[in-house]
Amino acid sequence: MALFERNHAEPILDMLTPYLADKRWFAAKGHHIERIDILEQGEWHTETGHWLLTLIDVHCTDIPPQTYFLPLAICREDNAGEDKLKSLESWSLAWVREEERGGLLYEAFGDDQFCRTLVRSMGQNVNLPFGEGQIEFRASHLFGELADCVEEPVHHPALEMSHTAVCFGNRLFLKGYRRLQTGTNPEVEVGRFLTERSPCSHIVPVVGAAEFRRADGQMLTLALLQAYVENQGIGWNFVVDHLERFLTEQLAEPAPHAVESPDSFHGFLLSLMDILGRRTAELHQAFGHSVGEVAFEPEPITPEDLVTWSTRLHADAVGILDILKNQGNDLPVELRSAMDHLLTLRPILLDHISRLATMDIVAAKMRYHGDYHLGQVLLVKNDFIITDFEGEPLRSMEERRQKHSPLRDVAGMLRSFSYAATVATNRVTTERPADRRRLGPMVQAWEQEATEVFLKGYRAAIQGCPGWPVDPNAAEQLIQFFIIEKALYELRYEMANRPDWLSIPIFSLIRKLEQQ
Repeated sequence: MALFERNHAEPILDMLTPYLADKRWFAAKGHHIERIDILEQGEWHTETGHWLLTLIDVHCTDIPPQTYFLPLAICREDNAGEDKLKSLESWSLAWVREEERGGLLYEAFGDDQFCRTLVRSMGQNVNLPFGEGQIEFRASHLFGELADCVEEPVHHPALEMSHTAVCFGNRLFLKGYRRLQTGTNPEVEVGRFLTERSPCSHIVPVVGAAEFRRADGQMLTLALLQAYVENQGIGWNFVVDHLERFLTEQLAEPAPHAVESPDSFHGFLLSLMDILGRRTAELHQAFGHSVGEVAFEPEPITPEDLVTWSTRLHADAVGILDILKNQGNDLPVELRSAMDHLLTLRPILLDHISRLATMDIVAAKMRYHGDYHLGQVLLVKNDFIITDFEGEPLRSMEERRQKHSPLRDVAGMLRSFSYAATVATNRVTTERPADRRRLGPMVQAWEQEATEVFLKGYRAAIQGCPGWPVDPNAAEQLIQFFIIEKALYELRYEMANRPDWLSIPIFSLIRKLEQQ
């Protein structure tokens, strides 16, 4: 399959440009692709198939080159039926001719046998020579229990994400990474740790992985295999749907019978928030266990750490508020008024941030989830399973692996409650925005109660964890600090990407600062 030999390389690379631009996992959308280089390539011959594995460097205007994993295959027109060709439509790049035979060039992830071979190779701990290095397929101790699942029907979830997902029946889940970054992938590293070294029962366990070890020893993670978890949906959808039903009922005309009170309406959801708090604490307890792995050993939070965190956030806050002020004229009138009010609170905000540098906190920094919110938890039998330990995708691998206070995760989840409440309110009042003022106190009351219940569950299960400060007051101040940190991050993000959502962090910061 000499697709990238001299006589084929240029036309094939030209085909990739429109193909990449159309993919959800292509991270450089909106940037002009100037050229595509082949970083590594190698043919993979097995008893079940023949594929071309490639790593490509995509060069775009205004941003550094990005590396992608692109396994390819050809479906010959002379031995493929119409059904087969139709099934490959969403994976196809172009029709090509090789050795006088025509065929459809497509992504190998669309080939069931390719996906199965990836998984089997993990179970066999294969080392596959590739380019100037080798691909290392590795399995966890769980592989033996699930090995027969490889023969289950292969299907791809309809929702396209920043990776390629492959399911084997309802037993195994294969995650193919598309954009690659050099370094240890925290999702694989953390998954292995929580599966084998410090087991946590409420995470999706790791079954295997495929990693490319370059000639210089650096690693690029190509795929992750996990146990498939049947679920009732993600936490975000469950919470937003619940709040939509509640708010719709509040806006309905009074019925002959008594309308259900908020307390009884929210009872079940609040009980789940208590469970979520406990599961979050159990995750942090697992991270806090000392098992002799340097990358996971808790370390004391030092005075220098507190100064660094405070100084960095102080500078970020000044810059973000300055950007907000400069963009103020483009905001709707009501939001501009809220922005002006937030800007008057700048001294209170900066003072609150600066206080952290003078605190005496006895606790550990350690590994933590790093991108924790309602979209990262699955509802399973009225309980929660925590997923996706990849960290914030825009950060480097090393940044994602840095130790910090696990209370950052707590702040992330509490901010997610605020987003869920606002999104539900906006959906219910799409046709009558004026109703938002009436519903505002109701959703704020729910958010406050959900926060209290979550923290109660968390505190009950976190005692003894090295990441939990000895002084409960210090723990509360840290949580509040990280909530402000997260809200400022949201403010910057929404200004750049979703101006329609800018009201969420603005009003949240105002409420938070007025309570100081």
